[in-house]
Amino acid sequence: MRAVVYHGQGDVRVECLPLPACEEGGLLVKVEACAVCGSDMKAYRSGNPRMRPPVTMGHEFVGAVVENRAGLAFAVGDSVVMATSVACGTCTYCARGWRNLCAAVRPMGFSFPGGMADYVAIPALAVRGGHVVKVPVSLNPFHAALAEPVSCAVNACENGAVRQGDTVLVMGAGPMGILNAVVARRFGAARVILSEINPARLKQAEAFGVDRLVDPSRESLPDVVRDATQGLGADVVIVASPAAGPMEQALALVRKRGTVCLFASLPVERSTLALDSRLIHYNELRVTGSSDSTPAQVAKAVALLAVACVPGAPEPTVGPMGQPTPSAEPAASPEPTAAPEPTAGAESPIVGRTWQWLRFEGGDGSVIEVDDPTAYTVTFQADGTYTLVADCNQGSGSYTEEEGGSLMIEEPVLTQVACPEGSLDGEFLRGLRDTRTYVLADGLLHMNLFLDAGNMVFEPVE
Repeated sequence: MRAVVYHGQGDVRVECLPLPACEEGGLLVKVEACAVCGSDMKAYRSGNPRMRPPVTMGHEFVGAVVENRAGLAFAVGDSVVMATSVACGTCTYCARGWRNLCAAVRPMGFSFPGGMADYVAIPALAVRGGHVVKVPVSLNPFHAALAEPVSCAVNACENGAVRQGDTVLVMGAGPMGILNAVVARRFGAARVILSEINPARLKQAEAFGVDRLVDPSRESLPDVVRDATQGLGADVVIVASPAAGPMEQALALVRKRGTVCLFASLPVERSTLALDSRLIHYNELRVTGSSDSTPAQVAKAVALLAVACVPGAPEPTVGPMGQPTPSAEPAASPEPTAAPEPTAGAESPIVGRTWQWLRFEGGDGSVIEVDDPTAYTVTFQADGTYTLVADCNQGSGSYTEEEGGSLMIEEPVLTQVACPEGSLDGEFLRGLRDTRTYVLADGLLHMNLFLDAGNMVFEPVE
């Protein structure tokens, strides 16, 4: 087979290699499309100490299964993509669901042979860890190959806590900056501002439905943001430009209690920033980073791509809370015997009660049963706050409930105890964060997740 093989800085060759072997528990995939990442270009131009030459490049790929040694979860002919940073599955970070931060991560195209080849062997470790995600047959392979970079933007929007109605500023209109802008819109942002000094990139960004394009070398970006937000500042600023100036300026462009997410980073030899501690302190700002993505975020990326997250695909319909409705038939949500009409405060049927988690019902038909429901509880108060127990941790936060069953749960302030292996605390917290609506049926509370990813089922504690 043909393969693009990295031998070192400035040394990339197209070679003829033997067909890779499919190990027990793994998959052999015929590659349909593979994108070229900026990190691939950087490795060619400047080298990359994480890459282990000679190695087949490419981590943004989609392909069809031609050999399945992974059991019933997959079948020959299935189209799949990957969360390509393969995690160990056993370290502290993996145990908490942060597989992108694994202490011993081994990415495809870096440690394992990647997708710039006719065929790629997906290791059993990746399959066991949930890194392989099926792709709907309706999704164009050239779009599906973008699942990995789109998932990185999903991670940024989740870490940045992008919410319905937010104003989001994205600094930098490279490929990843544009993807962050598009995904922020899909997360419910009411207004997206994109800044860029490169005229060619600004011109390219015009096709992606951004509300305001700004060249900060020609007009004042702070003035644009102030005018768009009645002087408050953006709710979220995502910095997708690998430059110190935008990173430092972002603190002055975000509202009080807003979030700055550093999607990009600086080169290792000049990675230090000068941040205004007074802005962070007095405005109670949240500064976070975003690196890579988890398997769950890749699944969300596939759902987004399936509803036209890229130009040229069919436009989606719009569901509750402004969320796109997938073109494929979603998993059926439980129907209540009588449609509830929840209201805020004490009249709401979910308020004033403690709910314990019974199970998670995935949009793909999977089910996770909770062995000890009493270890995972949430209590909604009439004042718009909630408390929770997530296995070995406790926390509290705020929520917003509207008529028709809309429910948005803000990130909690949480104790930081490391729960034992096998804990479902990560899944529990992510499910609460991704909740968009709820229904009551047969005395059970069903929280419906973003993009029909599934339902969290609770029962009241009597």
